[in-house]
Amino acid sequence: MNPQFDDGRYTVTRSALSTPTGIYPLSHATVRRRRDLFWLSAAIGMLAGGALTVYADLLTDQERAVLVITPLALLAVSACVGVLSVDAPGHARTLVITTAGRSRKIFTAIAKSKLAESGHSAAHTATQEDFGK
Repeated sequence: MNPQFDDGRYTVTRSALSTPTGIYPLSHATVRRRRDLFWLSAAIGMLAGGALTVYADLLTDQERAVLVITPLALLAVSACVGVLSVDAPGHARTLVITTAGRSRKIFTAIAKSKLAESGHSAAHTATQEDFGK
C-alpha cells in the first residue's frame, strides 16, 4: 500500500499510522494537534513578566535578563515542537512528540487518508486542531 507520508520514522498509509512504538489503525481514530507546550510557555512568560513588574526594583540586571530571556527561549522551543494526540480504538491514547513541521505533515497525511477512505465529513470530525479549547 502506498504511504501518504513516510520519513523513515513515521509512516501514514490509508489505513494506519506507524510509529517507532506501535501501529495505530486510522479507521476510527481521532487525531489532534496539541499546543500544550505553547500555552505552558505563555503562562510562564506571564508569571515572569508579573514578577519583573512587581520586583523590578529589587532585582539585579542579570536577574532581570533571566526573567526576560527564559520565557522567550521557552516560546521559541515550543514553536519548534509539535505534539499529536492519537486516540485509536483498542489502543491507549498516544502522544507523538516531534518537530512542528513533521507533526503538521503527519496530521495532513492522516487527514488526507481519512478523506480518501470515508469522505469529507468523517475526515473533518476525526482530525482537529487544538487551540486550547
